[in-house]
Amino acid sequence: MSLQTLEHPHIYHAFISYCPDTDTNNAKKILEVLESEGFQCCFPERDFLPGKILTDLIVDAIHSSRHVILVISPSSLQSEWSKFEMLLAVDDSHTRNRVCLVPVLLGGVKLDSLPPPLRLLTCVELHEKFENVHDIIQAIKKADYTWESLLPVGNLAHGFAWVYYFGYLKIILPNIDVKARKWRMENSLDGKMSEKLFLSFPESCRCRGSLSDENPLIEHVGHLPAITMNRAGSVARQYRNSIYSVQDDRGEGYYFVGEYVTIIHTLYEMEQNDKTGLQTREKYIQAMRFYLTIEDILEKDRECSKKYKIILYKDNSNSSEKIPRLICREIKKQIQEESPDDRIGETSFSSLEQTSSIDGPDFNLYSIVNSVNSHMSKTEPYIRRNEKGKLKTE
Repeated sequence: MSLQTLEHPHIYHAFISYCPDTDTNNAKKILEVLESEGFQCCFPERDFLPGKILTDLIVDAIHSSRHVILVISPSSLQSEWSKFEMLLAVDDSHTRNRVCLVPVLLGGVKLDSLPPPLRLLTCVELHEKFENVHDIIQAIKKADYTWESLLPVGNLAHGFAWVYYFGYLKIILPNIDVKARKWRMENSLDGKMSEKLFLSFPESCRCRGSLSDENPLIEHVGHLPAITMNRAGSVARQYRNSIYSVQDDRGEGYYFVGEYVTIIHTLYEMEQNDKTGLQTREKYIQAMRFYLTIEDILEKDRECSKKYKIILYKDNSNSSEKIPRLICREIKKQIQEESPDDRIGETSFSSLEQTSSIDGPDFNLYSIVNSVNSHMSKTEPYIRRNEKGKLKTE
């Protein structure tokens, strides 16, 4: 198969993302092979010019490339910067709705250790002596395909998403901000509470009875006024949302309207029941498809978009202690977006970029580049200038 023709906005066949602390030499070997075959590649150490914010350079390079080759080693999975680059690449791929990512695994990295969206992709497990490096070429020569082709429509996730939307979210989301704002004012909590509904989405799909069961720092404190309506033969049916308090690392309290994405608990229960035939990997695929579908549905509904925040996280034995931190980070971020000129809570916001989510960046907090740019220096990890004015790895 011949090289794909580069059309706007693409000026590269591939952008190569790697951990500059440990994987530069391996990334260069991949670069040499690709360019010897005629591929035009963007390689940060060589091609990033000085004087610009690094995040801008990376975003532009990803957007200008048909594919992104993610060189993933044990070190890159521990590097916050490398995980941030992966997040940007996933964000761009979902925006295009085109699977343009090629994960290249080094040093014995296994599929189940990758961030959730990458586990759905075909990866190249590069041999120690690079004998199979041409598998990367075959991967980027393949015909384009969409995320929907990985996560088929017409199954559990697709139906669950529409049931959750029509049967619940479309009812409670349109006025959730008004009710949350009123409760906040009545309790004098300006600068301490977001107006959005926070929906916790554990990767396991296991939803506990209360968010308070996750961690003692999360407490149930009340409810918003209920919505009462006749629904499908149920007279005076009530829909009521819970309010929680949560403490950050400094012991400062914040408040949020929150609950689990309740319908996904059905996937968890199906996985536990042998009669359903739902295996763990299939459950995960269904959960990711559900997430993508419900996000798409809600963002196209003007009454619901910008009224919610889904927090997707990998829950495990060590995650419960990190959940309050993750929720606080999102509350602070949403408060700042809702009141950009409000200086309440400025001290708390100043540490926002230092807070990490559970098991690395949250790969579903898409479109975060603008909020992150202001925190990034102009010479982040790849780079120092060499005598030619280019950028060189430290």
